[in-house]
Amino acid sequence: FSKTLDKGLVHFKKMAEKVMKENGGDGVFPGNDAHFLYTSMGFPIDLTELMAEEYDLVLDKEGFEKRMAHEHELSAEAHRKK
Repeated sequence: FSKTLDKGLVHFKKMAEKVMKENGGDGVFPGNDAHFLYTSMGFPIDLTELMAEEYDLVLDKEGFEKRMAHEHELSAEAHRKK
């Protein structure tokens, strides 16, 4: 778990710095990036939100939740096809 968390922290930092650079130090941490951290790295969404705040970023929760709903729909559709 520790290695996964460390990898998530590295990815988060890169993503946050990119957002800050593109938006002059102020902006929104994308829901798609939060989704990637959650699904690929097991990075808790509440931790992503707290860390985004430390970078003076706002987490796009709506975008994250839309992406999660889309993933759920894809999973349900695949299950129905079986």
